Amino acid sequence: MDALIEKIQKYWMVISILLTILSSIITGGWWLYGKIDSLNDKVNETASWVQDHDDDLKAQHDAILILKEDERLREAGLLKR
Repeated sequence: MDALIEKIQKYWMVISILLTILSSIITGGWWLYGKIDSLNDKVNETASWVQDHDDDLKAQHDAILILKEDERLREAGLLKR
């Protein structure tokens, strides 16, 4: 048991540095995973928002086309009301 304690004391600096590096890598990976997950959620929310607005713009575009056609027919005297 004393031999083990002596080896630990002898290599304590190396063991400490390695464990510090390992814990830093694990902590950084965990933070990066959380950041990527958070950004994926934001991208999905933005894509949903864009799709909703695309649908609204398409509906408004279709309504404007109908109004333009009505205006063209009215100017040509072909619109019956």
